[in-house]
Amino acid sequence: VCLLTERDPIITAKAIATLDHMSNGRVIFGIAGGWIKEAMENHGSPFKERWQIVRECALAIRTLWREEPAEFHGKHVNFDSLSMLPKPLQRGGPPIYIGSNSDKVPARVADYADGWMPIYDRYAGDPIADLKKACADVERDYSEMTVLLFGAPLDEAVLRDYAARGCDGFVFLVPPERQHE
Repeated sequence: VCLLTERDPIITAKAIATLDHMSNGRVIFGIAGGWIKEAMENHGSPFKERWQIVRECALAIRTLWREEPAEFHGKHVNFDSLSMLPKPLQRGGPPIYIGSNSDKVPARVADYADGWMPIYDRYAGDPIADLKKACADVERDYSEMTVLLFGAPLDEAVLRDYAARGCDGFVFLVPPERQHE
């Protein structure tokens, strides 16, 4: 994921748009706020405001991808009319997925993202049920969301359960290669 608390949204929008062209429209843009207070504060982002910053950056990036010219005026992100070309290959820009595990993430995803990548066994609730509820709370269609379970287990029963309840895919971690002793 890209830590938007440590990135300029204009440069990030341009880089992702360029990558989208290079990949023939296959980019999925993962975002997060980060958890290392000193790192984000060294980039000028107050730790307690990190998710407000992530939201504004995500909205500003989408504005840059969709409007020509584009302008955005928020508390943390502010720019007057400017041109950013080329626009991403994917109409409206690549999908934005949040990679985080706090209990506030489902509401954030329903508010301004296209999907979520919860880490298996790190999220305290039920990510599928909680995201469905968050979508219902803001009258957003859950079927428009994508959920990819990150660090998915190799337990087929668990995978079938998640898939049956609305999980779209699984990201498996490849164990490191063992060194010969």
